[in-house]
Amino acid sequence: MRKTFLIVSYLLFLVPLLFIVNFLFDIVPLEKVHGLPIFFPLVICPIGLFFALKAQIFTRML
Repeated sequence: MRKTFLIVSYLLFLVPLLFIVNFLFDIVPLEKVHGLPIFFPLVICPIGLFFALKAQIFTRML
């Protein structure tokens, strides 16, 4: 269970990071992804933080 939370938290960190890198370096034109680089990290990063904290709590319990 702990590994699942860790994997999900890392994925929820990397996906918004890719959007931010795309926004900075214009890898995919912004017309195709519209406002995702700005608003997607604001929604996804707190969810990733939640899963990371859950994994940390499970680690302390063991």
